[in-house]
Amino acid sequence: MVTFTTELLKLGNDVGIEVPEDIVLGFGVGKRVPVIVTIEGYSYFSTTTVMGGKYLLPLAKEHREKIGVAGGETRDRRIKKIVDSLG
Repeated sequence: MVTFTTELLKLGNDVGIEVPEDIVLGFGVGKRVPVIVTIEGYSYFSTTTVMGGKYLLPLAKEHREKIGVAGGETRDRRIKKIVDSLG
């Protein structure tokens, strides 16, 4: 389990969570890591992806609404249990 603080990135109509490269590569399973993401007690399954040279986790609208967050927020969010590898 890895915990870090990050800002939610607004990417057009989408929102992503940038994951530091060393965390993604530290799992030793490549660039697309299956994970369980937990934000403020709400969890969902996802897979890291690379976009624009950054490692990202998508944060779909349905998840944002349940958590009560939006992209482009100026304050940081605590992202808990961001990379519990399923592999």
